[in-house]
Amino acid sequence: MFGRTPNLRYPLWRWTVGWLAVGTAVSGYITYKLHYNDAVVRRQRWENFFR
Repeated sequence: MFGRTPNLRYPLWRWTVGWLAVGTAVSGYITYKLHYNDAVVRRQRWENFFR
């Protein structure tokens, strides 16, 4: 329908997609680190409780 795809012609569109990917990756990494840290703290708390 169009002469060429508009998603590669506009850099703003590519910036939006890039920032969405970066934001998703960063938020996933932060939530992963928080969950991992929470699990470690909980395990240490139980080990100290049973010690």
